[in-house]
Order: sequence, then C-alpha cells, then structure tokens
Amino acid sequence: TVQGQIYERVYTEPEKMEAVLCYLRLLKKGKRADIDPDSFRSDSYVITLFYSDGQHTTYRQLHSDFLQINDGRWQKIDGAKIELLFL
Repeated sequence: TVQGQIYERVYTEPEKMEAVLCYLRLLKKGKRADIDPDSFRSDSYVITLFYSDGQHTTYRQLHSDFLQINDGRWQKIDGAKIELLFL
C-alpha cells in the first residue's frame, strides 16, 4: 500500500502547547477497533507529550477515525480534525 504523509512538529511555546492539549481533551475515545494501520492510505498525525519527570505519552491519529495511545490498541474516535494544530 501507498502510505500517506506523516505530520510532525515540535512546540515549545505555551500557547501552541495549550492548543495541542485542548485538542487531545476534545477527542472522544470510543470502542476498540481491530484495524491494520498499514492497510490505510491515509495521513498519520503523531503527538508526543514529554513531561518534566522524563516520561512521555505518544498519541497517533490515523485519518480522522482512529487513535492509538502509546502502543495500545487502536480506538475509534469522532471525526475531529487535527490539521488545525499544524497551521
């Protein structure tokens, strides 16, 4: 399969970081989804939050339908548009 684009940015400005956190709060996690992400020809969005204690959490959104947190199972989400974070 042909893969879509992967979008990555690094934000250190408090305003942009707050926008990312607000977006993550808006995502409504749903039922688990048994999908093969490699079968999608879709864009992928990756958000990694790094905490002051050295820990981190990675959110991976596939298309506008699926979310994976760290290495967990994929979950169906509402159609929220992450592209707004990358303007």
